[in-house]
This record gives sequence, structure tokens and C-alpha cells, in this order.
Amino acid sequence: MKHAFVIIIIICSVLGVNRANADDDTDTSSTVNAGNGEYTWDLITRSKNSLGLLPPSMDGNDRDTKYNKQDCIDNRELDFEFTFTGAALQREGDVYLMLSLGDVNCDEDNSIDQCEIIAKKSYSPTAGNTSETVLFTNLELHRVMGIQDEGICLSETERLSARIWIGILQSENQYDSESDLLDRIDTFMLDFTGPAQTTAIKKVLVGEDSLEVQFAKQTADAVKGFVAVAVPVTTTDCADGPLVAGAELDAGISDMKTESSYSSDETNIKISGLDKDTTYQVAVATVGEYGNPSKLSAPQCASPQESIGIGDAIDKDGEYCFIATAAFGDYDHPTVRVLRTFRDRFLRDLPAGEAIIAAYYSIGPSLAGMIQDDAGAKDMLRNALGLFAQTTTFLVAVGPLAVFFAVCAAILMGLIFGLAVPRAREK
Repeated sequence: MKHAFVIIIIICSVLGVNRANADDDTDTSSTVNAGNGEYTWDLITRSKNSLGLLPPSMDGNDRDTKYNKQDCIDNRELDFEFTFTGAALQREGDVYLMLSLGDVNCDEDNSIDQCEIIAKKSYSPTAGNTSETVLFTNLELHRVMGIQDEGICLSETERLSARIWIGILQSENQYDSESDLLDRIDTFMLDFTGPAQTTAIKKVLVGEDSLEVQFAKQTADAVKGFVAVAVPVTTTDCADGPLVAGAELDAGISDMKTESSYSSDETNIKISGLDKDTTYQVAVATVGEYGNPSKLSAPQCASPQESIGIGDAIDKDGEYCFIATAAFGDYDHPTVRVLRTFRDRFLRDLPAGEAIIAAYYSIGPSLAGMIQDDAGAKDMLRNALGLFAQTTTFLVAVGPLAVFFAVCAAILMGLIFGLAVPRAREK
């Protein structure tokens, strides 16, 4: 009897696990080897801006060289750390951080006078040291980008780029290729425009201190991620809140919380740390390559509410989804995440997928309650779900349409052989 019960739980748990947001936007610093091995440089300040966004690119140092309109409005401060080694320890002079606009190369003959000095530090290597470190701190972004007026960020619609250079020079605005060191470390890009493509909220799931926004998938190449926004409101009409459909996301909105996901395949984002029984206006926007958001979706309103303690996500109609979470004891367990993906990227796309999921919601609470205090049932369920999760990974990769045709083909072949074999025997 217990085995049959566990089988029922397995089926229901696959239908009901709630999908979590993949958070790839952890703040990091990054080091780049540059030049001929005489130095390395590190952009050691890279945190979210006041909209809670970073450029979504996660490959190498791209995220550290891309900035968006809100970065510029915030006038972010950057810190550069340079570590000089090898022949650079034999140089004499001062360290210059410089910028050039357009195609100007500071290290070409007669071109250094077209380059602008951002900052300057004295440089005097100590004999016997194997390295020397020079730190430039609190450099404002508009200054690094060669923008003289901060206000340009409020109206500029074009993309700006600036080549950033590091040099150990004997004389200002002069470069001697025999005795000086001058090299371009990277190109910094500043973009002001978000994607034209928006998305729409499909449903808001409610937790004890969270709201999880489910939204329509957006496949446009310009969309590199999504940002969900929650703002507490006191109005009885959700449309009267500060979030307005088709408006720009404003960092000045009081008590605003945001969560972002830098996966263009994402369809859910969870906003945690909210107050229970407080009404929040929720909206979502797409995010482009540079971290600029699109216009906002039409907002919806929801309130975090107390759950029964097994799972942490119910929707506005009181539907719970928690069985696999109860079995593994962790909402973000890897197997639970795989099963969420199966539900949202495979099962929902089946002709009767939504109806099957809805049926699960009607019996989910009682099934989860039955295994809550049964260690043996939980252990059996964990083992079975682990094996099933491996199969679902293949199914998600193949897609529901291919599986549907494969099943139809198998049924058709079965019918053909089922009819052909008896006839062959009769002859």
C-alpha cells in the first residue's frame, strides 16, 4: 500500500513543483591579463545599480565593461586596481589612467595628446619587490566615459564607447615606446536604450514573504533577461499604484523591490523579503544586453499570505504546490528545480497540461500532509523522484511535440503489427 501511495505522490509532485528564479546576477569583480605580462588590472567595484540591475552578459569581462542608462544616472563610482610585475618594475614616472574616444590609439605617434587623463598616481617601485599595486578609487562613470555633463544621461539615446588606457609615463602627454609603458586595457560601453519587446504577467504566486511572478516567454534576440518589481500600495484599485503599464521603471519609487533573471528562457521570477498581508503592486519588464529595462507590463496586485508550512508558494486562488519540496526539504534542491522545469517547459505545453496541473492542485495539500511526518515515505519518494528527474531532462530537451509524435507513431505501428500478425497466421 505504501508503494502505491508513493507512486501517486511522485506523479503529483511532478505536476505541482513551483519553478524558482535562476539568479545569475551575483556581484563579482574580475581580473584581466593585459599587455605583455607586465601588469594585470581589476575592476573591483561592480554592484547592482538603483534599479537592482547589472548588464546580463556572464561571459568573461563583458559585464564589467557594459553600463546602462541607470548606471549613468546614478553616476556610479568605479575602482581600478593595477598590479605591475616584470619589466614594469623598472619603469620610472607616473601612472596615468586615460581615455580616448572614437578610433584614437594613445600609443600611436603624435596621438597621445588626443587622449584625456582621467586620473594620475605617483609611481616609484621599491627595489626587490616582485610587484607594485596602484589603486584608483571613486572615479565617476560619466568622467570615465568622457561625459562632461551628468545630465546627458537623462536625454541621450545613443550608445557611447570609450577606450581606457593605462600608462607609466616619464612625461605627461608624451609617450616613448622605448622607456614608457602604455596599453589599452579595454573598451567601456554605455548604452541608453532598453528592448522594444515587453512581456505580460500570466499569474502571481503568493508565499509567506514572497510573490512569484509568472510571465509570458519572450524570444526576441534583444531580450537577455527579465526584471520583476514589487511596490507596497494602500489603494484598493491596483491601477492607482505607482507602477503604470507602458511606463519606464523609475528608481525613485519608494520601497520598491526588484529581482532579475538573466536567462532569456525564464518565465518566473520570485521576489522575497516582502511583508505578509501587505498588498503589493507587481510588474515585469524585459532587460537588454546592457541592463536597460523595457517598458513595464500591466501591473497586478497580490499579498503575501501565511502558508500551511510545507511549501512556500500558493497562487491567488489558494492553490498549493509543494510535494517535491516536502520530500527533499529544500525549495531549491537540484532535483526540485529539474522537476519545476519539466512542469513549466514540457507539461504545460501538452494539450491537457494545464488541466492535469489544476487537478494536482486540488489534491496536493492532503497528499503532502500524509508524507510530512513519514521518513520512510519521504526517502522512497526522494529516490524515485531522482530517477524520474533524469528522464524529464531528456523529455524537456526533446520537447512535447516530438514526444507526442513519437507516441502516436508507436501506437500506429502497434496497430499495424497488431492487425498484420493475426492475418499472417491465418494464411
